[in-house]
Amino acid sequence: MSTWTINPDTPVDELWSRWITETTNERDPETNNLYLMTYGATHIAPFFKTLGAITSARAADYMRHRLGSVLKTTVNKELSALRGFLAWCQEQGYVDAAPVIPKPARRATGTRFGVRRRGKSTELGVEECRLLINCLPEWSESLRVSRFPIRARFVVAFETSLRPATLNALSVPEHYTRGATSLTITEDIDKARFSREVPLSPEACAALDSILPDHGLIFGDHDYRDQLRAAAAAVLTPAKAKTFTAYDLRSARLTQLAETNLNGAAFVAGHTRISTTAIYVRPNQAAARRALSGAGPTGFTPPGQKPAPYPASARERLAGVGNSPIRMPLCEGEDLNLHGNNPASTSS
Repeated sequence: MSTWTINPDTPVDELWSRWITETTNERDPETNNLYLMTYGATHIAPFFKTLGAITSARAADYMRHRLGSVLKTTVNKELSALRGFLAWCQEQGYVDAAPVIPKPARRATGTRFGVRRRGKSTELGVEECRLLINCLPEWSESLRVSRFPIRARFVVAFETSLRPATLNALSVPEHYTRGATSLTITEDIDKARFSREVPLSPEACAALDSILPDHGLIFGDHDYRDQLRAAAAAVLTPAKAKTFTAYDLRSARLTQLAETNLNGAAFVAGHTRISTTAIYVRPNQAAARRALSGAGPTGFTPPGQKPAPYPASARERLAGVGNSPIRMPLCEGEDLNLHGNNPASTSS
């Protein structure tokens, strides 16, 4: 049995936050945010509440509880985070021996979530994305927290297609200064540790300059779900609004960019492999229309119209075809006995 050397009534979320802070360099920003907000604050801390409640038996209860709501793969990730937390607690001397955390049975599958969250993205056109973003409020209106920018954040998100965790970590002057035409993405805020200068569109620059603080975080980490749901309901069809998530804006933008410039889209998105960006290129009718409209004329005569005559120089070249006394050079194994009875190949 595990024995806690600190007060076992200590709330889990207090020590969990400290664990994330002290080990933040061991994970990328997006994973840190997932561990802190989703695994810890949303599921693990509310279930166990206090450190003393984290036992092997209670962990098994947690596992079965979560398998009733999500797939086995998600439960495994959450339990892995819990094991990492307990290993750190043991390392720090807060518990004499970390409780054993069980694994789901091999045949366990879990429960697929009722509404899609991060499966196949909702297909959105550029105009749909712009209408949706324009429906967002400029600033938050909650009285419980200091106000934060909303519309400008999603203008920059769409224009740059940067990951949410990277956007949350942008700050002044490290990553942007007023009047700049690019974002400096440092490796510490990028999931792939891909430092680069991301060029900005005029729309993105205007959005940043309109809300830019004198120093510190530009956007920070906030919950935008209510505002996004309201905007989606106002602009999208009911079917699309039901499955829409903020990540669909990134997917839509990368799909658009990748159709015309795969290398550029990969650089902006922070993909170190083109094959990752290629996932966003989905065959669709709108892309086909754009491809054909930009391909230029083929030169074929429409049915019912008389073909234009060849230019004089072309007629002169064509006049001798089939009548030239000059013997054409042969490829190895070929002859010009095109209509005779002998085989064309002379090889044995």
